[in-house]
Amino acid sequence: MRFKILLFAALRERMGVEAVEIELEPGSRVADLRRGLSERFPTLGPLLSRCAIAVAEEFADDETVLRPEEVVALIPPVSGGQ
Repeated sequence: MRFKILLFAALRERMGVEAVEIELEPGSRVADLRRGLSERFPTLGPLLSRCAIAVAEEFADDETVLRPEEVVALIPPVSGGQ
């Protein structure tokens, strides 16, 4: 299954693109996605463990099974405020 992964904030800046694509086996989970992204895009590695992942516009944990055609987004932690 091929997934388009939307990137936001520091991830987008680091990669220089709005999205990346990755191929995963059917039945893959969010944990498999993290591992695959880390292997394919080493520059994302340091941030991946701290990123939230949204699948079909809802936050997902590492056990969430990915389905074909779902929109996946990587959302890095934010800081700031008062």
